[in-house]
Amino acid sequence: MKKISIIGLGLMGGSLGLALKTRGLAERVVGYARRAETRRLAVEKNVVDRAFDSAEEAVKGADLVVFCTPILSIPPLVRACEPHFAPKCIVTDVGSTKAELVKELGTVLAHGRGLFVGSHPMTGSEQAGLDAARADLYEGAVVVVAP
Repeated sequence: MKKISIIGLGLMGGSLGLALKTRGLAERVVGYARRAETRRLAVEKNVVDRAFDSAEEAVKGADLVVFCTPILSIPPLVRACEPHFAPKCIVTDVGSTKAELVKELGTVLAHGRGLFVGSHPMTGSEQAGLDAARADLYEGAVVVVAP
């Protein structure tokens, strides 16, 4: 893929960025985080090539967008980002619950850009935040994909 965008650079998003970068699975990996310190650390630790203070800016031109934020924040973020999704962009998440997300995001993206494919990687850690991120977090993990 040319560009992958990670929305949320905590444990899950940071680990995804490290895995993508370590394996060279995208030409560019970018991310979004609210905190300036998180953005700085994400670039410094080579989690992403560039970190943005705007989710809308981060998703522009991405082939794949992965939302790694708390479940309740995903629908409003997707709504805000939807006008900026590239045509045929795949939109997914790493959240645990899916019924409401599939229903709501399917409607949000039905007539616009992006195709939502919900996913739930069965992995994690008792630790949180970007400092706990590691490139092997997803290795061997089962991923449940929602219809």
